[in-house]
Amino acid sequence: MAPSLLFEAVLAQPGQGVGRACALLCALGAEVLLPGAVSISLRCSKALADRLGPDRLIQADAVVRKRYDLAQDQPWLCSDGPDPTLMRVALPALAEGVSGFVRIPPCAAQPPLPGRPIHAPRPLLSPLPPDVPYFHLQAPEDLSALLGARDLHQRGETGRGVRVAVVDSGFYAHPWFGSRDLGVRVLLAPGARAPACDEIGHGTMVCAALLSLAPGAQVTLVKQNGDDEVFVAFKLALSLSPDIVQNTWGYSLAEGRLGAAEDLIAATLEDAIARGILVVFAGGNGGLLYPSQRPEVLAIGGVFQGEDGARQAASYASGYLSKLFPGRRLPDFCALVGMAPMGVYLAMPTQPGGQIDRAFAQQPYPEGDDTPPTDGWVVISGTSAASAQVSGLLALLRARAPGLSQERARALLAKTARAVHHGASAQGNPAGPGQPNVATGYGLVDAQAAFEALPSVIDTIPP
Repeated sequence: MAPSLLFEAVLAQPGQGVGRACALLCALGAEVLLPGAVSISLRCSKALADRLGPDRLIQADAVVRKRYDLAQDQPWLCSDGPDPTLMRVALPALAEGVSGFVRIPPCAAQPPLPGRPIHAPRPLLSPLPPDVPYFHLQAPEDLSALLGARDLHQRGETGRGVRVAVVDSGFYAHPWFGSRDLGVRVLLAPGARAPACDEIGHGTMVCAALLSLAPGAQVTLVKQNGDDEVFVAFKLALSLSPDIVQNTWGYSLAEGRLGAAEDLIAATLEDAIARGILVVFAGGNGGLLYPSQRPEVLAIGGVFQGEDGARQAASYASGYLSKLFPGRRLPDFCALVGMAPMGVYLAMPTQPGGQIDRAFAQQPYPEGDDTPPTDGWVVISGTSAASAQVSGLLALLRARAPGLSQERARALLAKTARAVHHGASAQGNPAGPGQPNVATGYGLVDAQAAFEALPSVIDTIPP
């Protein structure tokens, strides 16, 4: 059976002619995966792709591979036209509804992890983390206390009823969740399988960080089918019309011209924000990622708070000035992240024997976490967990103020974040002086302060 290619068919008029375009694509032999307001996700054969576009698909040359920071063993199919991500439509009947076909680059936000999940019998899992002989934080207690949410929880502010969609690797029902009466609904993106498994273990950890801040939120995890199909999972998450969409995906893009792929992602983001969805992205663990560099998203970095309470920029988290968007400084705000080399900081539940559980058990601290490879616990951090903490904080605010828009949220967090003037980002950019700064943006988010300032921001900032 010939391999299929994944494309986004860009609608000539967003939101119009979707049904007819889907019917035409199916009639041509394409498999429609997911319609959307801006594009239609589809799979098709290479032969059909050659018919749909005037340029013959070729293997990427070194320039394109360098642009997207792909390893040499990662083939990238693209057109040989002026924009290597775009094929123009050649069939007149289809051109009325579709302007072109775009290939989204594969996600590169997370480093590859060694080994495969262990499926051998496992010991009974504990809802409590193991003891480790170094300073670390525990969820939910330390996260809620250090980010100012503990008193809000005691007052009944839990984000109840707020719908959060998480685009990630999967969710495993670890006893950590059950012991706290916390649950996560799982929805499979096209091609994804095993809704009860999180083979990598990343999504489980992210959900724990989010629910530590907003235990009353209604969380739906959209399980993606591989890093090269994450954009389809993102579109599925948006189709749920959530209040917040939590993202840890992105691909390396440091400089150069933005092409059709980037434009399509931008249009999709703008459509979501216009519909009132708060869009949160991880800022990167040393990488320069797209689309977190886009000015309209909330990009989250990291602050390390030590045993003595002192705060500094997390050297594991990205902080830099974007070359793609002049004047764009990342991150916007920060949550809790550990230090280089591996950010070992937060004790979090994960799938026992999953890739993260195994990977962090292979090396001693600080390169690893000194926990067993099948215990379902990992001491970890990064901007993935930090962005989830901020998504949880936003759920607390959105429950009290359903009209909290992206710009109001940005203004509110900028007004109330705690300044950080020490340390440096993964790129070596210093945290001071001034606020915002390149390493930590406006600083460490503060749920209590944001909650108290909420009325004034709602009254003074347009929706």
